[in-house]
Amino acid sequence: MKSYQWMTPVVVALAVAISPAWAKKGGNGGGGGGGGGDAGGGTPPTAGTIVFYDDLGTSEVSPDGSNLRLKIPQEYGDPSNRVYAGGDRWYLVVRETEYLPLIESGEVVDVIAVENIFAVNSETGDEIQLTNFSGDYLYIANLRCSWTRDTSDSQIAFVAYDESVYATTHDGLPAYDFTGGYDSPPASLIVIPISSGDIDAAYRSGDPIPPFGWEDLIISPATAPVGTEYFTVSSDGLFGAYSRHIAVTEVVNLVTGEIVAAVSNLSQPAWTPDGDLLLDENLGGLYHFDVLTGQTTSIVGETGNLFGTRFPVCSPDGVSFAYTAREKKKGNYTDGVISQNLDGSGQQTSFAVETPATVETVRWVED
Repeated sequence: MKSYQWMTPVVVALAVAISPAWAKKGGNGGGGGGGGGDAGGGTPPTAGTIVFYDDLGTSEVSPDGSNLRLKIPQEYGDPSNRVYAGGDRWYLVVRETEYLPLIESGEVVDVIAVENIFAVNSETGDEIQLTNFSGDYLYIANLRCSWTRDTSDSQIAFVAYDESVYATTHDGLPAYDFTGGYDSPPASLIVIPISSGDIDAAYRSGDPIPPFGWEDLIISPATAPVGTEYFTVSSDGLFGAYSRHIAVTEVVNLVTGEIVAAVSNLSQPAWTPDGDLLLDENLGGLYHFDVLTGQTTSIVGETGNLFGTRFPVCSPDGVSFAYTAREKKKGNYTDGVISQNLDGSGQQTSFAVETPATVETVRWVED
């Protein structure tokens, strides 16, 4: 089995970034305090674009509910910020690209997909394959990856399982052998060192991007348990947060592998620009988690006809946040996305997506 470490150049860059990111905290509204100059009690700001995924695919909408448009039909895509990619938006998608035989007791009983990461231009639909994991036996958890939410979409983050212990060959080609059963390996927290700006520059110049393989990945020494999901990297690039199903969210130092904070019964972490987390209580409300102090504060409860709150995400300026919820009106259920100020002020704004197009996985990005 191959062994990798968090690469030295990245460690240096992260170490430089730690001081400003963890100097406690200015007036941009994180933590439910005074929400800065823009949040004062009016409507949440309309800057940027909210992106959500539902049964129809990945769609974009303005924070005030206008200009709804489907961008990637039938697929989940994680959006970049336009400002860092020459005015285009690059969506990250994970796709099955080939199938390897699954062997048990010498017989082919099934196939297992090889998954790779692609960047899709939201305006043209053009695609660039970013990885080539053929023969690497790497399983990407939940078929999801995401841009690191830092100042420049500088890397791609995902959780993966190295299943090379089950590697074999069939008719001279790579295959899996589960003859002795399957025991899931520990999860790895991984980043790919390429930015949305790098992708856009190569696309505009016509230069090919050599696909990243297993040997090109940056793997944290942190070992995440089986069931890890919703892996996301902080704005300074130093810390990662992930959930283990719905039981606990942990924050790790990606350089040392040390767990620096944990909170139980909250999941689906999303970073605020000043280094805190927004979390979901398994459809029971939304919380702000101060990573330094360990304090949790309720920011949305379930009241009246509004329930099923999930997937909180902070606006790029740190003043507002968005989340998905379900509303009951006259016996009918409607899914939608709601935005409001982190300090509790401001008018809630929602747009409706009729059931059964259940909304999940919300993002808020810059234009």
